[in-house]
Amino acid sequence: LTREMGGIPYQKQVGYISARPGKYQKVQEAETLRALRAAEKRINAHHWYYIPKAKVAKMEHLIRDGDIIILTSAKRDLDIAHQGFAIRQNGRVHLLNASSLSRRVVISKQPLTQYMASQRGQSGIMVARLNDQAE
Repeated sequence: LTREMGGIPYQKQVGYISARPGKYQKVQEAETLRALRAAEKRINAHHWYYIPKAKVAKMEHLIRDGDIIILTSAKRDLDIAHQGFAIRQNGRVHLLNASSLSRRVVISKQPLTQYMASQRGQSGIMVARLNDQAE
């Protein structure tokens, strides 16, 4: 949905994990590293779109409850920083997500636009919808 919502091309070459196999025990196995590099090649061949965080507020009205919100990374060779589900509270989109800080599933206290503004390591969002039923 990101492209249809006015998203712009997301031009990154993914390779964060394969470039740092020492940080990931399983990736140190040659077969796993080969499979990971093949997956990165498939990801890099795809045309992706994202909504920069400065433009998320303008797109918020297009996001539905249950949409998957993918938070894009500001790191050079990492595409996705986090993900969660859109949930509306008081007419605003919030993020339902598994928080590593609180070690549980939480709903962001701030609406998505303010949450994104507070996240230095995130550059924007992608939006996906599993089922395109009429509202």
